Parts: sequence; C-alpha cells; structure tokens
Amino acid sequence: MHPKDRASVQEQRHLNLSRVLIPATLFICAALISACGSGGDKDITKKSEEKPQLEKVQFAAGDVKVVRTGNTGEANLTDVDALLAATTKYVRQASVIPMHGEPLKISDLLTSAARPNAVGEASDALTDVGVSPATDSVEVISAPLPITILTDNTGIAALATVSIDVTISTKTKNGAVKIHRVGELAFVHEGSTWLIDGWRLTVNRDGKGIASAPKTSSSTEAP
Repeated sequence: MHPKDRASVQEQRHLNLSRVLIPATLFICAALISACGSGGDKDITKKSEEKPQLEKVQFAAGDVKVVRTGNTGEANLTDVDALLAATTKYVRQASVIPMHGEPLKISDLLTSAARPNAVGEASDALTDVGVSPATDSVEVISAPLPITILTDNTGIAALATVSIDVTISTKTKNGAVKIHRVGELAFVHEGSTWLIDGWRLTVNRDGKGIASAPKTSSSTEAP
C-alpha cells in the first residue's frame, strides 16, 4: 500500500474512533452530573424532613393599661415592646423549641424567686416538655396580648402582667397535636430586662397519646 494511502486509512480510523468516543464521554459525564444532582436533592429533602426549621413567633399588643402607684406614669412603648419580646421568647423556649426536640432553657427568662417553681407540678402548664418531637412546622396563633403595667412612685414601670391565649399546632410521629395555653404571666422589671416572676396558666393538649384533660399550674398557691 502506498504510504499516502496508509496515512489516509489511519486518519479515517482516528476520525471514526473520535466519533464513537466523544458521544460516549459526553453521555458518561451527563450521567455523573445527573447522579450528583439527584443525590444532593435527596440529601436536602431528607435533612428538611428530619428537622423542620424553627418558626418565627410574633405577637401584637392588645389593650395596654397603666396602674399608677403615684400621680405620674404612662405606658412607655419601649416597655410594651420589651414585654412582647419577653413573652415571645417564653413561648419559643418553653414550647416551640422543645417540640423540635431541643432541650428546655427558660431559667434565663425567670427571676431567681420564680426558678424553683418551674419544676414539678407547678410547671405542668408552663412548658411543653415531653411532647413527641414535631415532624412538621409548628404553627403559633395568638390574639393580641392585653398588657397591664404598674408604675412606681416615680412613674417608672416596675411590674406588669401579660395575658396570653395561644394555640400551637404541629404534627408528630403519632399524628396531629394541638396545644391551647391561656392565662397570665407576671413580669418584674430588673435592670433593663423584664423577667417572669409568676404565672397562672391552663393548658389543654389534644393529640394521639396525649392526655386531653386541661392542666392548670401556678407559681404560687391559689388563695
């Protein structure tokens, strides 16, 4: 065979081989990209199902009343906002977070005098520890919160009560759960912080495997 003819045959072989290899290589790359993308989506979905995101809890103020010890004192918007924030934090840490399987942390929300009462029977209606972890988002519904503020002789807010009527709904591995908590939280102004000093609460929990009878608890003995 003439050298030129031999070279032409070899070039044709290389061209045919390229025509076979290039599509095969592209197919393999596409398959790998698709597999990686599909696995990532499954991982994200799985993580989302395993641990729902913590929801935002937002409350609005209802009627605000001021009880004056002296002749002065008005409702301070800063105090109203701070009381709403403290109540919001209480609901998140006492109910929403435990329902996501996280440990209960409310001691920093209580005065030193109230902390011993946050255990045992007095805390039955205070927290939702013991409810099966949520497998879905936790929905928090609340009417506007009535607030009463007591001012001292100088007109500065010293004590306050916040009335709550909150319904919390979610799903657990056992089924749907609904928690209705109503009552009052008593706050003391310590430094620049409003802390819970007492409470009178009633809670009703409905759901499979949960006792539905209302439970009432107070930080003090009933008169």
